[in-house]
Amino acid sequence: MQITLSFDNFTELPYTSGTVQNISSQATVEICQDDTANTGLILGPGEWFSWSNSTIYARSAWDYE
Repeated sequence: MQITLSFDNFTELPYTSGTVQNISSQATVEICQDDTANTGLILGPGEWFSWSNSTIYARSAWDYE
């Protein structure tokens, strides 16, 4: 499943496990355990993150340079 993320708001991913991959070539993706900006893991283009046993939040972050 492909989800388009917002720069302004987090998207809740209420799945108990999964993988998020950043397919953008210009933006980063922020992954965190709540919806607080600038507190999570940043994924650059092509990077991915797997999780289990939790709900996570994701948003587009900033341009990748």
